Formats: sequence, structure tokens, C-alpha cells
Amino acid sequence: MNIPLLRKVQAAILDEPLKFNMRMWFIRDDDSPCGTTACIAGHAIAISNHFGSLGDGLRLDIDEHKTAARKLGLKISAAAKLFYVGDWPKHIRAKYRRCRLPKSRARIAVERIEHFIKTKGVE
Repeated sequence: MNIPLLRKVQAAILDEPLKFNMRMWFIRDDDSPCGTTACIAGHAIAISNHFGSLGDGLRLDIDEHKTAARKLGLKISAAAKLFYVGDWPKHIRAKYRRCRLPKSRARIAVERIEHFIKTKGVE
């Protein structure tokens, strides 16, 4: 597990919650400061590739989950527990789904990543 990259993802999500969106890997979003948003996997790819913004070189691809899993040092089955809200632990998933504000969703996503790190992805 690439914990340093997960920590960078946490920091990026908290730093600019309007760039974070778990609905899509990567998508255009006029509400975002850079015009795009990404999920945990999309952030991992952008950060690991040293993109200046989410839009730099990040393209929607059917294999993005595999690329993100590889960069995070995770098997696909473990990565799914992090990349898909439906696979998050019930208590974190419920909190996330109740949130409406980007800042609150960002904090809960960071909590999810932290829980994933502490449990080593075995939940």
C-alpha cells in the first residue's frame, strides 16, 4: 500500500474540496476552480503523474481503476473498497451520503482513506 500517495490524496481533497467528486473518476465541472473534479482514484493518478491540475493529461478511461490501484500498490479487490462509495464501511458510507457540502464530503473521504490505511484495506 502506497501510504505516502494516500496521504497526498487526503491533503489534496482537503485543500480543495470543490475538486473532489466520488461520482466519476474524472469529469468537467464548472463549479471546480480548475474546471474538473476527480474521485479518490482520479486524485491518485493526477498526483502520482505530477499533473499541475486535475485536467492535465487526465482522461476518462475504462482502466483508470486499474491504473490507480497499481499506483497505490493495491489489488483490484482492495482498491474497490476505497474507490466505490458503495463498498465503504457502512458507517462511513452513511455519513458520506448524508452530506451535501463539498467540505463535509471531503472530510469524510479523508476519514475513509484513514480507516482504509489503519485496517490495511481488510475490513
